[in-house]
Amino acid sequence: MKLLDVYRENPFNYLAASAKDARAELIGKQEEMALFGDGPGADQALAALLNPQTRTEAEIRWFPLMDARETQALMAFFDRHWTDTEMPPQSIPSMLGQFNMLRLALSRLQDVTVSEFQAIFRSIAITADALIPGHVMEEINADTGRPDFRK
Repeated sequence: MKLLDVYRENPFNYLAASAKDARAELIGKQEEMALFGDGPGADQALAALLNPQTRTEAEIRWFPLMDARETQALMAFFDRHWTDTEMPPQSIPSMLGQFNMLRLALSRLQDVTVSEFQAIFRSIAITADALIPGHVMEEINADTGRPDFRK
């Protein structure tokens, strides 16, 4: 599976949700999708977001501190055909989100010069070095806006 597909199939992307959405909002999004013909996929996405382990996995592979509209715009950027040197928007507020965005950017680049590749790879390395597990969890917890998303 391609890296971009992993992000497309992220439960937050699938339901057009954000980590701020309460359980009832997630269920509402799933029900709306099921009503319009995508029940099994919406059911799986909802189940993943209601299970603490798979939710954490989804959060780590997503864009903390961004709402659903912002992440949908970012995913649309990656879906369209863009030039190899065009970089995605830099307005991602979290280090984890910046790292995930750079991973996606790198996966889409083809036929770049050595210096362009080095610059992008250097950005990924700097961002990865700044990812401290405690800070990542703080970003994720701040994103939910509450200590327990199941309420």
